[in-house]
Amino acid sequence: QFLLSCMTGMRISDVVNLTEANIQKSEIVYVAQKTNTIVRTVNNPITEQLIREKKNLSFSLYNCNLLIKEICKKANINSLVQVRWGGITEVGEKHQFVSSHDGRRSFATNTFEETNNLKLVSELMGHSDTKTTESYICITTHDTSQVREMFGKLNFATG
Repeated sequence: QFLLSCMTGMRISDVVNLTEANIQKSEIVYVAQKTNTIVRTVNNPITEQLIREKKNLSFSLYNCNLLIKEICKKANINSLVQVRWGGITEVGEKHQFVSSHDGRRSFATNTFEETNNLKLVSELMGHSDTKTTESYICITTHDTSQVREMFGKLNFATG
């Protein structure tokens, strides 16, 4: 489930509803539960195999999140981090804060780094506003002005 989210940008709540009927050649086409909009995202042999083998149905969201945290802990993703959730700052090992939604962040970041096309990433994730997509892209830099400047200079082709 997490791999499908990382490779397609889909929410886990949408991943669990995928069937072979959603596979349309090089795309996965589905109606996003959260927004009730039709989304077209990427398909490849791995995503297709996972869907055909019904690997998207393996775990509940709760168990999926527990397993992701456990895998990250075993992989020593344990650097001390500070995160802010709902106005509250928490400090802990990084694996404690990993969740299924990080698959979408991973997809957004990797796809943007590969294409440098924010509009494309936004469309593949089913976002109607690129500002939403910007919040998913995690670029590690000490100078955040570089990131703001980069987003400000981007020109997007319409189409």
